[in-house]
Amino acid sequence: MSPTAIATALHSSSFMAVLLLAAILVTLGAAESAKESPPSACADELVRFSPCLSYVASPPNNLSDAPPSKCCDAFSSAVESGRAVCLCYLIQDPTMLGFPVSVTRVLSLSSVALSGTPPLLLLLLSRYAQNHRNSLLSATQRFRKFQVLLLLALKLLHLLGWLQHHNQQTVQAHNQA
Repeated sequence: MSPTAIATALHSSSFMAVLLLAAILVTLGAAESAKESPPSACADELVRFSPCLSYVASPPNNLSDAPPSKCCDAFSSAVESGRAVCLCYLIQDPTMLGFPVSVTRVLSLSSVALSGTPPLLLLLLSRYAQNHRNSLLSATQRFRKFQVLLLLALKLLHLLGWLQHHNQQTVQAHNQA
């Protein structure tokens, strides 16, 4: 096989490796960035949360500087029943209702609307972690697999770059001889 044919084959395989790496990264990126959808039971809870929208909506939709009493009642009911975990989805995707909400205001409801309750953030995180332990673990495992794949892809690209450079030197040496 001539040096030119070797160079062409290596260049072609480098190009294919780059395309393969790009396809892997795009696929993994799409899978990792997909947001978890709330369970159907949370739809009812988010509807019950509607009295709070005038307070938690981001400007210019926020019409109130304090949560209305109906908001405090709805929030209190959600906390007492354990359904406040549904608000995690609103915090995860602040535009899921079709307009942005202020995550800061949602998190402040425990101190503004209720007295003597743990901060909403701690409550939500502990409940969310309990309810979604397996998905959190699998997300961590997917991230580790992604790290390994990325490292292998970078090593492959480095090796292909070295081979291409070495091949170019061989072709140049052959042409000079």
